[in-house]
Order: sequence, then structure tokens, then C-alpha cells
Amino acid sequence: MEPYFHHLVANLLRLDQETHYVLLANSWNALEFAGLRGENLSRHVVRTLPTVLGAARHVVHRVAARTFGAAPPRPLQPPAGGLAGLGLDFIHCFPAYIDPASQGIPCIVTVADLQHEFYPEFFSPEELHARHELLQPSAEQAVRIIALSEFTRQTIVDRFRVAADKVSVIHLGVSSRFLAPPQPEHVTRVRRRYHLPDAYCIYPANLWPHKNHPRLLAALASIPAARRPHLVLTGSPTRTQTPLHREIKERELGAYVSWLGFVDAEDLPALLAGARLMVFPSLFEGFGMPVVEAMAAGCPVACANATALPEVAADAAWYFDPTLPDAIG
Repeated sequence: MEPYFHHLVANLLRLDQETHYVLLANSWNALEFAGLRGENLSRHVVRTLPTVLGAARHVVHRVAARTFGAAPPRPLQPPAGGLAGLGLDFIHCFPAYIDPASQGIPCIVTVADLQHEFYPEFFSPEELHARHELLQPSAEQAVRIIALSEFTRQTIVDRFRVAADKVSVIHLGVSSRFLAPPQPEHVTRVRRRYHLPDAYCIYPANLWPHKNHPRLLAALASIPAARRPHLVLTGSPTRTQTPLHREIKERELGAYVSWLGFVDAEDLPALLAGARLMVFPSLFEGFGMPVVEAMAAGCPVACANATALPEVAADAAWYFDPTLPDAIG
């Protein structure tokens, strides 16, 4: 959600100079947003309260970083005089969690996805508790909910029992760095820096369970060696990293797989532009931003026929059943 937040705020400041924006950032994320500047922007660095809310609440805060892909949403220490003293018309909450300190101020929340409703087995009991405790009450309290896809909007309406007209769909846009085709020399330079062959397929995704790497590797292993493509994997390390490396070794795929780990954002457009195909076997996506980024970079896409992906890719991708390795391959 951090790129979403950065792009949204930066462009609001550029397009709407009549409205005054107030950025509320906690001490653990204030520096990340230091680059957001504008004549019509003020900011308040608010301190997190001491953890005195009991063990259950502490668990919610601790696991929310992984659950929501952001720093733990601890209750704010409001500015002197409270948030009400800032004269706010409303608060847009990132992630989809309404802080107790905002009571009395209308709130809008953006919901990225509700994966836990479909794949609870991918979450610990503590993480499930965090999502249920934070998301349902916030959805009920919010005056408006933004969903990143029609699939997510319908899930919110069905699972949270909120009025359909309370939820609006705003699809994600693609960063401008994917829209300018990189020069062939730059593509070659980036490919050589990562020691990649001339022809490769790429799967840009963190190693989370729903990203479905094991079935992708099974599909790769099922392809005869003579025509087996080279697969490039990106993504920050997680607890699934070691089992994944073990599977690559057991399937004797070491010569066919390059795992790059975290890739600099400036290199990703060139990696996509140089790929023969972006394969995206994810079991669950609230939107599926890598699909749009690949298309913008001129890379053909083959993706799962699941959740929000058919909505996002429409008729511009090849589809497969992500639960069947034979279909992926």
C-alpha cells in the first residue's frame, strides 16, 4: 500500500492546490513520507501510545505489519488539542483501519483485499484475529470504502454486509516509469547485471503462500528439458524461502531458475521489457498490479483465472487454472 499512498498524495498535491492536506504519520514511518511536499501540505508526527491495551491488542499490533503490508497500526497520540483541533473534514485511512483517535471525524478507508476470507489457512490464528478485529469494525464505521477492484467491492458487500452504494471501485494506475519503453541497451545492461540468459520468463512476487510458487515450479519441472524456459523470480525473502530453494534443488531446476530477491524499482521495467513472458499464477489478488505493470512494459502476460485477475487483464492475457500445474505449464 505504500506506493499507492505515495502516488495518491503526491498527485493530489499536484492537481488540487485549493485543498489543504494534513499528513498524520507515526514516528516509525514519518521518514518514509518525508519526500511528500507541497505548499498545501502540513504534517504531524504523532507518537504511538505505550502498549497498555492487553495481550490480545498487542498481538493485533504486532502481526498487522505482515497482515496489511504496512507498519503496525497502533493508536495515535493526537496532536495537542486532539485531531478535532486540526479542523479536518475527513480522514483517509491507510491501511483499512480506523484509529480510535479519529472518533467523531468522518473516515474513508481503502481495502486492498480480503484474502483471509478465502484462504484462512495462509494466516496464523493471531493474524486472522487481527484482520477480523480491525477490518469489520472499520468497514462499518467508514462513511465510504474504496475497493481496488469490482471483485473486492463485491467481497466487501457480501462478507461485511455493508450497503453496496457505500463501496466505490477505483482501479490502480501504473507508475510512469513503466510507460516509457527502456532503450534496448539498458535492457541488456540490466539483464547482464543479474546474470540472466537472453530468453526468460519472469514472476515478480514476494514468496507468500498465495503466490503459489510450488505449483509454478511443478509446472516448470513438467516441461521437457529441451524446451523448458528459464524462470526469473523476484521478491523479498520470507519464511517460505528455504522450502522453495529445497524444492528447486529436489526438482533439479537449479539451472532453470534465477531468484533475484528484492529488485530495485528502477530495474523492474527493464526486467519486464526483456522477458518473453510474465507468468502470474497467484491464487488470490485484490487487484494484481504486476499484471498491469507488465503490460505497460510491453511484456506478454499469462495469469491465473482467479479472483480479480480476469477483471484487470480482461482479454489481454492468457489464462490458466492456478491450482493445476499441468494447466500452468
